[in-house]
Amino acid sequence: NKHIWELELPQFALLAGIIRSPGYYCPFKNPEHALDRRSFVLDKMVENNHISVEEATL
Repeated sequence: NKHIWELELPQFALLAGIIRSPGYYCPFKNPEHALDRRSFVLDKMVENNHISVEEATL
């Protein structure tokens, strides 16, 4: 239970990734899929110069 302003980049990436398919990427039902999707979102953010590689790996 956190306020939105307390979330960190990986948590935002996880939430953004869930939107595509909430059931499939649900971290409680499919934690591996959720983490893979989070990594995908972070990689795309780096690829599109929204964040640095260092920020993506924090």
